[in-house]
Amino acid sequence: MSDRPAQRSRLEKQAAKTIEADTEAVELVSQLDFGYLKNNDRYANWHASTPLVPMVRAQFLRKLEDYSISDLQRHLEHHSDDAEALGFDNVPARTTFGRTWRERFDDNLKHTIEFNAKRIRELAHERGSSIGLQAIEPEDKRGVSNRTEDRFIADKSKDVTEEMQRLVFPAFKFDRADNAKYETDAFCELQSHMGLSGSAAESGTDLFADDTPRETSAPDGDTHLYNIKRLGPDAIQNMIDEGISRMVHKAKHHFEFSRPAEVAIDMTYIAYYGDRDELEMVMGAPSTKSYDWCYKFATLTVVGENVKFTLAMRPVKKGDTIGEIVRDLFWQAREHVSISMVYADREFCATDAIRAFEEAGVNYVIPSPKNTRVKREIDRMQQDIEVKQGYAIRGAVLGGATNERVETNLVLLPSSKDESKTVAFITNKDVNDEIRSDRRETKGLIGRYSRRWGIENSYKTIKDFLAWTTSKDFSVRVFYFGFAVLLYNMWLLVDLLVQVSLDIEHRYKPRVTAKRFLNLVRKQLAGIG
Repeated sequence: MSDRPAQRSRLEKQAAKTIEADTEAVELVSQLDFGYLKNNDRYANWHASTPLVPMVRAQFLRKLEDYSISDLQRHLEHHSDDAEALGFDNVPARTTFGRTWRERFDDNLKHTIEFNAKRIRELAHERGSSIGLQAIEPEDKRGVSNRTEDRFIADKSKDVTEEMQRLVFPAFKFDRADNAKYETDAFCELQSHMGLSGSAAESGTDLFADDTPRETSAPDGDTHLYNIKRLGPDAIQNMIDEGISRMVHKAKHHFEFSRPAEVAIDMTYIAYYGDRDELEMVMGAPSTKSYDWCYKFATLTVVGENVKFTLAMRPVKKGDTIGEIVRDLFWQAREHVSISMVYADREFCATDAIRAFEEAGVNYVIPSPKNTRVKREIDRMQQDIEVKQGYAIRGAVLGGATNERVETNLVLLPSSKDESKTVAFITNKDVNDEIRSDRRETKGLIGRYSRRWGIENSYKTIKDFLAWTTSKDFSVRVFYFGFAVLLYNMWLLVDLLVQVSLDIEHRYKPRVTAKRFLNLVRKQLAGIG
C-alpha cells in the first residue's frame, strides 16, 4: 500500500521474490526460511513430536489466511499435501496448535508472525494474489430460515466487497508525490461510493464524508477529477483490465466457469447533450434512443447459467472499426476463459466482425438488420423457418479491402415476441431447413440467443453502477465506466455466492437485488482505509 515503509523485514524480502498473482498461501509459507528460530524454542522437550519450524509455518499460515485454530487444523487434516509442505509427518491436534500459540511462543515470536503475515498479505494483494481473502467461498445455507438467509446475504455482501476492495484497489496507481495528502485508496473509495450512490464528484464528496468513518477526509471533487485526468486513458484501461483480471482469478478458485464459455458482446450507450466539437468519444446514437449523441462502451460478458461476469471492456472512439473492437474484447477475455460461442449485439453484424470470429475459431449468433436484401429474402419465404447458407456480406475488413466478401448463414424465423413477425440472424453454426427436425434444431439454436440475452437482461446493467458526470475529458469517462464494471462484477460475485450457498440450481434471476446490494455495501466500500 502507499503507506508501506521502504525497509522490509527478512521474511518480506523472501516473500517479495516468490509472490506472483497465482501464488498460493501454502506454497509461499513453505518457501519462507524460519530456520533461524530453531535455537529459540522455549520448550525443547516438545521437539520430538512437534518440531518448532513446522509449527511456526502453520501459525504463520493461520495468520496469513485469517484462519481460526480449528480452521487451520481442519484444513491440514483434509489437505495432507499442504501439511507435508509445512513439514508435518502427522497433523497435530487442535489443542496442540492452541497450546503452542498460547504457551510455546513468546510475545516476540507472536509479534513477528502477526506483523510479517499482515505485511506479506498486503504485498500479495498489491501483486494480484488472493492470499488471505476467504469471503468468496460458498457456505451450506440450504433450508435456513428467511431471517438467517437475510443475515447471511447482508454479511456476505459486506465481506465479499471488502475483500474485492483489498484485492482490486492496489491495481490503481496514481502518479502522486510521496507526501501527497490523500492515499490512493481514498480516490478508489470515493469513486466506489459515487458509483453506488449515483452521485457526481462534487456532491459525492459530501455524501462520502457523511457516510464514511475514515479518520482522514476524502479528496474534494476537483482534486479527484484532477488526479484521474493525469492518469490518461491508456493507463486507466490497463488498470481496469488488471482489476478485472484479479477478480476473475479469485472467483475461479471457487466457481466453475463453463468450459468453453458462452459470452455476449454488447454496446452500452451513455447519452451526451453538450457541445461535441472535437470530442473523440462522442458519436451518433442509434435511432432507437431518445437522444442524438452518446458515448459508447463495448463489453464482453459471460452469460452462462452458472456464472455471469464481465471479462473485458473498452471505450469506442471515432474511427474504431467493429473488427478492432471485437478483437480487443475477445483476446482480453481469452486470457481468462476459453470461448465457444459469441452472442453479439446487432451493431456487430458486419463483415469485419465475422472475419474476426472466423480468425478466433468461435461460433457466433448475431441479429441481422432488416436491410433491403434481408427484406427481399423474407418476402420470398415458403415456410416458417428458412436458412440461406453461404449468404454473402460485403464490407471493410481490418488490413484488407473496403468491400471484402465473407460468407455466413442467414436464418429467418418467427419472432419469439410476436410470431406474426419475422426476425433475421446470421450464424456460422451448421444450420439448415430441409426437414422439420432440422428446422426445429435451427430454431433451438437461435432461441439460445434470446434466452441468454434474456438471462443477462434480468440483471441490472452496468450503468446502474455508474457515477454521474458531465465531464468531456476522455480519461474521466473511461475511469467512471471502468469502475462501474468493477462494482457490477462485485455484485454479480455476491449474488452468485449467495445462490450457490442456498443451492439454487437455475440462477435465472438475481437473489440479491442491485438495490439491496447498493444499500448494503455503500458504507462498507467507503469505510475501509
